[in-house]
Amino acid sequence: MAVIEKTISVTADNLDQKVNLMMAFVPSTVDYEDVVPIAWQVFSLKGTDSESWKWNNVSGGSRAIIDPNTATVASREYQQISVGRTSNMTQDKSVRPPVYKFSAPTTYSGNNARVVNQSGAYADIGAGFLTDSGNTFNTVLVNRRVAHTAEAFVDYEPVLTIWATADYAEDQLLDSDVTTIPTLWSRNLLNITGPQVRLLVSRDKNTGAISIKLQGPSSPSAFQVSATPATVYKVDLAFAAPGLVANGVRDIAKLLTSKGYSLKSTAKGFDTEAHLELRLPQKTSCNEAELAVIAAIDANPTVYGKAFIKGHSGAALLNAETNFESWVDINPATPQWFGLTKDGPNAAFNSTNGDAFAQAKSEEFADGADENIEDNEEPEVAAPVKVKGNGKFGSVRGGSRRGLPSFD
Repeated sequence: MAVIEKTISVTADNLDQKVNLMMAFVPSTVDYEDVVPIAWQVFSLKGTDSESWKWNNVSGGSRAIIDPNTATVASREYQQISVGRTSNMTQDKSVRPPVYKFSAPTTYSGNNARVVNQSGAYADIGAGFLTDSGNTFNTVLVNRRVAHTAEAFVDYEPVLTIWATADYAEDQLLDSDVTTIPTLWSRNLLNITGPQVRLLVSRDKNTGAISIKLQGPSSPSAFQVSATPATVYKVDLAFAAPGLVANGVRDIAKLLTSKGYSLKSTAKGFDTEAHLELRLPQKTSCNEAELAVIAAIDANPTVYGKAFIKGHSGAALLNAETNFESWVDINPATPQWFGLTKDGPNAAFNSTNGDAFAQAKSEEFADGADENIEDNEEPEVAAPVKVKGNGKFGSVRGGSRRGLPSFD
């Protein structure tokens, strides 16, 4: 993985009064209970003051120590862990005080950087990044009370968020009350081009309102997809009764987040449906995400039956600018849905699917679907592909509802 380094600079724009600011990384996996962000930086600016910090994408995990009186976090032992690798945290009780260690990271089948708690007790596991040639661990969030043999993910979306507040101390755990404080600025650092992130803090002379603006280049040029573009999978779920939606979505989401997905849900009032939007880990296709959703549905039946998928779609991020993003739809009937790109297939697009596309294409020509296409041209839209299953659900791609029946 290529190392991405950025310098974050925050400068006051001739502020006549001191402004208290707080910065934290708040990825979509944060729930303020099991995954809790911390106040990464707390500082004040006045006049033309300026502060700067280093950030990079070298992820790692740590044993987090939380002060019971102040809720501040200090990381002790730590280990650099890349995406797709896992490390065990163990405790040697033969010495006093006990010694905690992280094993050398090894590859595993997941799409996250993972720590498995093998200490024999509950543990708080920090997630963050390493600086100073790996000599300094910077904690950005904490996985709370991870049980023995349970796993914690220590990679994260670097969504830097800034508030004007003095309610929290530096390195203090943030609670859900922070969501009631207006956000001045929030952005995924990976969507900002260049090594410099320059932010200017201004005060409106008429209203006194504080604002933060990004200075200079902010994002890739229009319609340029990065090597690992952000991809989302969207799905509409239907339940047997309105009362089942909230708990059903919560149980499904809990299983999906344990697999490395981050998501948001939208309820449709007192209705039987809910909309989920999953942000996919790297090298994960929409088809893989859909199969994960089906597995989560299958694992959470009720006495009233199971939810089913009413509709689905996908999208990839093309361009991100300040206050504006451009996305392109991913058609479920195209190879991109299965992860096939010009650079080659990923694990989701295997030879079976490839044969199916080739067969569907030949049948389309045989039926005279478009006589104007030359022999050496590819059709714009590939034919539907049936995914192998156990017969419990039909294929959305064929026009029917794909999912599990509401009643067995």
